[in-house]
Amino acid sequence: TEALGRWLGELGFSWKTEQAAAAYDKGERRARLDLWYLDPHKGHTWVDVTICAAAAHDGVSVQQRFARREQDKHDRYKGGQLVPFVLDPRGSWGKEAKPWIQHILGQLPEESRGAARARARWTIAQALQLNIGEQLLASGRAGPPPRLHGHHDARKSRRRAPAQTTPRVPGVGDTIETRPPLHC
Repeated sequence: TEALGRWLGELGFSWKTEQAAAAYDKGERRARLDLWYLDPHKGHTWVDVTICAAAAHDGVSVQQRFARREQDKHDRYKGGQLVPFVLDPRGSWGKEAKPWIQHILGQLPEESRGAARARARWTIAQALQLNIGEQLLASGRAGPPPRLHGHHDARKSRRRAPAQTTPRVPGVGDTIETRPPLHC
């Protein structure tokens, strides 16, 4: 959330995090959304960031899980300008995050859009991975968590893994094949 706000600030938008959103209150339940910013075309706009481990659900595609989470946000916060910004731990973005970023970029001079897009991707990915790292450190132990009894462990397959071989490290005088970088 903070990373998105800083990115918006770099682009000249006014923004605040963790704001009470009275328009979305339901009875005694008070709404507090992750990010508010002032959009010159849409006015007061709210962004609610959520992380969804979509790949962990068998039989449901990542985009289906994202769509469900986005719909849950719209069902909870009806009306107004709300953008559910859904991410998964690997960095994939939900369907509504992409056009929102495009909307923001469309307000910039054309020559600035590529750098701003790259900055958004980098900033969001960095914040996501730093937070995941902090959670791992906060778990208090190195390595994976202990196994639960009766829990399937894919690493314990009945098939034997092929023998591991140590790759040969090139020495002096060896020819090393190089390839041009891939551009996506």
